[in-house]
Amino acid sequence: MLHKEKLESYIQYCCEIAKLGQWKTKTNPIVGAVLVNKTGDIVAEGYHKEYGGLHAEREAILDAKNKKIADFSALTLVVTLEPCNHYGKQPPCTTAIIEAGIKNVIVGIEDPNPQVSGTGIKRLKEAGINVEVGIGVKNCTDLVADYIYYIKNQMPYITLKVAQSIDGFIARKSNDAKEKYLTSIQTRREVHKIRSYTSVLVGVNTIIADDPILDCRLLDENISPQNIIILDSNLRTPPQSKVLNPKAIENITTAGSITENRNILIAYNENLDESLNEIKLKKEKLEEKGAILIKSAAQNNRIDLEKLLFILATEHKIVHILVEGGAEVFSSFINARLVNKLIIHTAPIILHEGVKAFPNVEPAIFNDIINEFNIETKLCGKDIISVFCRR
Repeated sequence: MLHKEKLESYIQYCCEIAKLGQWKTKTNPIVGAVLVNKTGDIVAEGYHKEYGGLHAEREAILDAKNKKIADFSALTLVVTLEPCNHYGKQPPCTTAIIEAGIKNVIVGIEDPNPQVSGTGIKRLKEAGINVEVGIGVKNCTDLVADYIYYIKNQMPYITLKVAQSIDGFIARKSNDAKEKYLTSIQTRREVHKIRSYTSVLVGVNTIIADDPILDCRLLDENISPQNIIILDSNLRTPPQSKVLNPKAIENITTAGSITENRNILIAYNENLDESLNEIKLKKEKLEEKGAILIKSAAQNNRIDLEKLLFILATEHKIVHILVEGGAEVFSSFINARLVNKLIIHTAPIILHEGVKAFPNVEPAIFNDIINEFNIETKLCGKDIISVFCRR
């Protein structure tokens, strides 16, 4: 076996290549794998490229075969997540590893999926393969934190993103302000990166006030969020909204891919009287635009977030949601303690007045966040990015 320090460097590299599959694997985790020879050189690599495609282990084995490697017995397979041992979109990776003749396997972490959960490691050991588990655990866990949470809780992993001024305002008092954005283009590009591998959730007030596109146009790739979720208790989303009509927007190169590759889900209050002609007409117009309407349980005349998230996870297979606004929605998620990661982008400006980020959150809840979350900060251009991650 290779030295632990060396193994951790391989795992770190596996995590990096795994990220190349971000946003493309749907409910499957992103995974990276390499094959290492006796002298410590990486001779082949692979990652899970897309939902339904080869898993990382099979990609690495195929890469080795394409490089004319025939004898795998002296190679070590290093992989971020336990190899699967069941039939899904692909046959078990354990079968591919055994048939290739690999004798040593290093696994970052076990897969929490009940269909795997230790059975992959067990089968490899029963086949006489040396298996070591628990190298680079933090890196591997961070890599698939959303997947782990989704599997264990049947709930999407929630990242809440706020862009604010130094004095805590997320929007100017007037929508007529010349400069619409608070943060720099570098920071907004970081947001588009997160959008590219998550679903995005906003409240209907944001749709009405800002009419956002909610795409990833600041990235080079022609990609879009997988799903757009709108909290809209009374079905006030305008059918002419940009989010429902991307092809009508001039100079947006991603318009075609947006229409083809994402769903618009609108959650409305189950107590809405659907016998009223006005409501029937609203539903018809939104459905004509391709929107998927979700009748949601309500609490105090507001959509019950916890019950909605369960529906989104179990019925719509949504693993990760980026909550982007507005203030009432931010407050609701914080108060319900449903946030796994809080990202605050602070721009070096003072507004003095406007819309506060969290108008209805008790200070005690923020104290809990400070105590229960790990905190990291970094600079992005002139903006400060603070990341609070639940431990």
